Amino acid sequence: MVTAFSYKLWWRLRLNNSLWSKISISKYCQGYFPTLSKLFVTDSSIWKRLCTIRKEAQGNIFWSLGTGTTSFWQNWWLPKGTLANLVGKQCNLHVPVSWFWNNHDWDVQKLQQAVPTHIVELITEVPINNNQPDILHWKLSKNGAFTIKSTWNEIRSHQQPQHLYRSLWSKLLIPNISIFAWRIIHNWIFDERLKQKGITLVSKCYCCEAEETIPHLFLHSEKSLEAWGFFATKFQINIPQSNDVSILIQSWKNRDNAIPHIRDIIPVLIMWNIWNLQNDSKHRGTTFKANTIICRTLVYLHNLHRGGLLKPENAQGDLFAVNSLHIPLQPTFKRQIATIVHWKKPQEGWYKLNTDGASKGNPGVSRAGGILRDHLGRVIFAFQEPLGTTTNTQAECVRYTKD
Repeated sequence: MVTAFSYKLWWRLRLNNSLWSKISISKYCQGYFPTLSKLFVTDSSIWKRLCTIRKEAQGNIFWSLGTGTTSFWQNWWLPKGTLANLVGKQCNLHVPVSWFWNNHDWDVQKLQQAVPTHIVELITEVPINNNQPDILHWKLSKNGAFTIKSTWNEIRSHQQPQHLYRSLWSKLLIPNISIFAWRIIHNWIFDERLKQKGITLVSKCYCCEAEETIPHLFLHSEKSLEAWGFFATKFQINIPQSNDVSILIQSWKNRDNAIPHIRDIIPVLIMWNIWNLQNDSKHRGTTFKANTIICRTLVYLHNLHRGGLLKPENAQGDLFAVNSLHIPLQPTFKRQIATIVHWKKPQEGWYKLNTDGASKGNPGVSRAGGILRDHLGRVIFAFQEPLGTTTNTQAECVRYTKD
């Protein structure tokens, strides 16, 4: 995100329509084009950060020509790139595009003196709109305006989505719980982190006074197993014999859909309440009981239901198990409304053509067809044709193009 906001600063600098951009260009560029300006040790941290991304950010800026004040050599206003890169030499950076115009059109003689002939042909094809100033376009967005979203999507590292993290960052969990679960999976919460650094600590589980570790406290301690067993029985889950918390969370997931499911959050809630009860036992003298873990988990689920956040679609396939927890979720049924559709005859002397196209699978095996009738409803002709593998939209469009 820091890099994306650095791109935004570069965009504002190139717009050059604010006091900050004008001062920055005057102070740091000193007559050089912004991407070629020198970097000094005494420059500000913001300018140093801009210099690390300026070439990449500049490559995403495109100019449409208006009054022609933009740089002829360094700005990207040609479809294939900047002239400096196409020609392969550094030229006068201060020459505007309008210097190569004659009566608001391209001066071919000047262009032939400056660039090769094949480049001249590219230049003369670029349209000019003298009624407006030169306009910057951000190539990563559809409308040409700069957006953080389009920039972040371009520069971030793309990876395959992991279903485990859908459970951790469910909309049914408050951020504190999601962050806690993430820290458990990445081992960023217990004394092992300090032990790895050579710091000796005395840690114990307040359930059975064994050493406090992630596998023991959350998976193998007596009270934790009792809490896991209560919910596993309700949802008919087989608890895996593993020391890996992520494997346990994934064992509760029965489908990979976009709608948050109650199975996704129950294992996270159990671990959250185990951790809170461990801290309460350590700092408040609370007795470590499995019933406390179970009750706190149920209270959270009931609060979700009372707040209207836990709905029947969030328990699809597990409504019986949820109702056994005294959470009254009832399946919703969409009301079926019948609509009468009838075909109207055309006026006398007219014909009516009805067509349709469809795809089985979208995309899939597709067909299109139609029927022509007169004012008496008599069939004049009918047709149908297989279209191969297409989408519904393509099938609907093809039906109009058939003679």
